[in-house]
Amino acid sequence: MIDKPKRPKQPNIQERQPPRTLQELINRYDLDNTKIYDFLDELVDALKSKEEAVDEDISTLEQGQTDLQNQINDKNIITAGMSSNLTLSSTGDTKIPLNSIKTRIGNKLSISNNRINIGQGIAHVKVSCQIYVNRSSGAGGAFNINIRKNGSDVASMTNSGVPAGGNRSDNLSSELIPVQPNDYIEYYFYGYSGDVVRYGTGTYITVEAVD
Repeated sequence: MIDKPKRPKQPNIQERQPPRTLQELINRYDLDNTKIYDFLDELVDALKSKEEAVDEDISTLEQGQTDLQNQINDKNIITAGMSSNLTLSSTGDTKIPLNSIKTRIGNKLSISNNRINIGQGIAHVKVSCQIYVNRSSGAGGAFNINIRKNGSDVASMTNSGVPAGGNRSDNLSSELIPVQPNDYIEYYFYGYSGDVVRYGTGTYITVEAVD
């Protein structure tokens, strides 16, 4: 804290040591000059004002950092997929086994029983998914991907088809779904016997808590 120099009535002019502070300088040489004191007062006031402004900026910055950290802590996102390829043994709906977490932020979304579980404090989620299919034999044809909540379809997409002996990647754009605690999200694929759903970066589902 910067203090304004005092205006001495009887300045000490006998001190032999050189002045070390502004106050000692004034005391030594009897600088009883109104303009000098007024200028010094203004200078100290200006410095104090800047000091207060810096303190306020620091406080604002610290609050911003706290708010940002709270927003990060409130995020809940999970991306899950398979730990190995899935080969269809028959034509029809097949549940994609969500048994591998790719990324996870927060602790309100989890996986168990090959599905994503909704935790406490979540009312809506955004869901998106991707799939990569290889058809090594048989006739070409379309396939479907379906997102189910508690066993019922809430979003779906029909692919234009995979040629025999070919492969195809497709995705379902983000869908907003209302949820409650203990709801669960599953990922289903409708394909043909012998289709191979590739794991890794080709097939996954992402669920993000919105509120």
